[in-house]
Amino acid sequence: MKYIPLVIISSILAALFVSCESQRLDNVSGKTIKIGFIGPMSGSDETWGKNGLLGCKIALQMQPFLMNGDKVELVIEDDQNTLEHAEKALRKLVEVDQVSAVLIMSDSQTVLGVAQNADIYKTPILALNATHPDVTDNNYVSQLVFNDTTQGTVAALYVIDELLIDHVAVFKDLSRPYSKFLADTFINKFEEAGGTVTMVEFAQGGKTHIESLEGLRDQGISFLYTPLTAEQILDIDLETQKIYWNPLVMASDGLLGQFVLQYSEHLDVVEGMLATDLYAFGLKKTEFGRKINKIYKKNFNKVATTFTLLGVEGTAIMIAAMNRCGNSSDRECINRSLRQTTDFEGFIGKISIKHTGQAERAIFINQILNEKLNFVVKVY
Repeated sequence: MKYIPLVIISSILAALFVSCESQRLDNVSGKTIKIGFIGPMSGSDETWGKNGLLGCKIALQMQPFLMNGDKVELVIEDDQNTLEHAEKALRKLVEVDQVSAVLIMSDSQTVLGVAQNADIYKTPILALNATHPDVTDNNYVSQLVFNDTTQGTVAALYVIDELLIDHVAVFKDLSRPYSKFLADTFINKFEEAGGTVTMVEFAQGGKTHIESLEGLRDQGISFLYTPLTAEQILDIDLETQKIYWNPLVMASDGLLGQFVLQYSEHLDVVEGMLATDLYAFGLKKTEFGRKINKIYKKNFNKVATTFTLLGVEGTAIMIAAMNRCGNSSDRECINRSLRQTTDFEGFIGKISIKHTGQAERAIFINQILNEKLNFVVKVY
């Protein structure tokens, strides 16, 4: 499965949705409202950044105007998924482009840095992909996704209560806040429930040594919890093959999307793996979800990635928040409205955002089969 260039995607969508804009011409106010988009448009993470942007563009093509007739314009900034570039992008969007709100598709590590200065800019920011709970420790960054306290807890309880496995190995990348927090949450909850954990730690750029894996195998461990990058999981798979060991593996959100977009030639590695995620294949979609699915399958003839769906949902939720404000450029009103989102109809379920900025939505445990997130358990 190969990534489709964004230029081609944009051309297809522009042609497809010309009628959407013409239907609203009689309501046009003549005013343009800007929403900023920050995400990796270049660098090692550009494929999932561009897939997230694709979702935003699909949502805007479906609803190019607010209810008051204001046209919505997306202003795109590339942060290469780094804090330095993200901070510059946010400053430009707020001070130069005068955006009313910002969508950010970067990971937890980058968004945590941005969040430290969010209150200075007093502009609503919706984190589409960052699951670390601390990104909302301010007044202006809200999350579209469940946070890692929920994700780690659900994963741990499923393993010990449903799979009846009481001894696991947990891998933790000390250089990544996302990996550290998820691993620690899983460990704490698993041990509270009576389980035993053997932890494997490594620093930035580190790899799993075959000796460590042999030690786990010799302890009789048959389950690995791996809140890691696709590249790190590839390395673990390579090493386990060398020692003829085939443990059951559980990964965290977005992993299949990473493999589809960045390592499509290695999709066999994740076949049969368990993974927590925001979506699951085969469940009944909402009316909103059916529209998105029809558009995507018609143009690309495949299942959308998690990143694309997050882009669609996040943009639609931000537009809905703007529609609830009399002045669609009033950042304070949009921020309050965003944090009062209640039962928004997402792709396969409802999404709410609390006054704290944290999202309430279902979390799924899936098994990856035939390049799809096949539903196992839903927790809400």
